[in-house]
Amino acid sequence: MIPQLEIRMSWPYNHILADDFSYDDYRKDADKVIEKHKINFGKFDRSTRLFQIAFNKNKIRIPKLIEKYSGFVWRQKYIPIYLVKMTQKPSIADPLTLKFRDEIDPMLLLVIHELTHLNLPEKMQFEVNNRICEQWVNLITRNVAINLNIDMSNPPMRNFDQALELGWDLKKKTLKNFFNDTRKQNSSDLNKPPSVKLHLRDA
Repeated sequence: MIPQLEIRMSWPYNHILADDFSYDDYRKDADKVIEKHKINFGKFDRSTRLFQIAFNKNKIRIPKLIEKYSGFVWRQKYIPIYLVKMTQKPSIADPLTLKFRDEIDPMLLLVIHELTHLNLPEKMQFEVNNRICEQWVNLITRNVAINLNIDMSNPPMRNFDQALELGWDLKKKTLKNFFNDTRKQNSSDLNKPPSVKLHLRDA
C-alpha cells in the first residue's frame, strides 16, 4: 500500500525548532514571544506555497517510484511532512521534518531522500556505515528525480554523486536485489578457504 503523504505546517513545532527560540524569553513573557512567532510563521507559511503546489502534483508518484526502485513495500499508511524554518539543525526522517529552502527542486530532492530513508528497513540501514547507507538512499533519489524531471544540479545532500560509485542500474534490478546479491557474494567469499601464496627468496 502506498502511504498518504501530507504537508503539515505546525507553528508550535516551528517555534521550538527555530534558530532564535529561547526558553528564557518564553518564561519571561510567553504571550509576547508566541505573538511574535505567529506573525513570523504566517510569513513563512506563505513562502512555502509554491513548493507545496509542486509537491502535491507528485505526492502519489514519489512513493510509488521509491518503492519501484527500492524493492521494499511501504510499511506506513500515512506520513506527515513538516516544513520548518531553521538553519542550524538538519532535516530528519522521523518525524519527517524538512529544513525549508526557497528552491523547489532541491526541496523535492530532499523530501524524496528522507522518504527513502523511511522506506528502507531500519535494520538494513543500521547494519552498514553511514556512507554506504547514504549511497543507497541517494541512488534511489536520483532515479526518482530523473523520472520526475527534477533538476539535480544543486542537491541539498552532501556527496550526492557518490551514489554513482555503486555502479548499480536500478532500471534493471531493485536496490533490494542488488543488496541481497552483494550479501550472498560476501558470504560466499567468507566461506572460501584462504589462498596460500609461496614467497620464495632469491638464491
